[in-house]
Amino acid sequence: MLLKHYAPRKPLYLVDDLSRAGERFAPAETGVLAFGNSEELTRFAAVEQLSEGSDLREAAIHFFSGIRRLDKCDIRQIVATPFPDEGLGRAAE
Repeated sequence: MLLKHYAPRKPLYLVDDLSRAGERFAPAETGVLAFGNSEELTRFAAVEQLSEGSDLREAAIHFFSGIRRLDKCDIRQIVATPFPDEGLGRAAE
């Protein structure tokens, strides 16, 4: 059993559309917890790629380490898009 739960110090926001996240968050101050590839990723200050091939198992393995690395970056906030609502992606509910 875990003695404590990890939560990032920086605010983490879930966004439905990464292409529109730049409207709400300044890309130069924002890190992205990425699942899959997108040209939008190059706009942001820091990116932690959980799985370029959109593999849920691979993403689950890299999830907390990705958040920890972004938390150490010189950014104001972290944004992420939801995982697909299937298989391991349902564990987020």
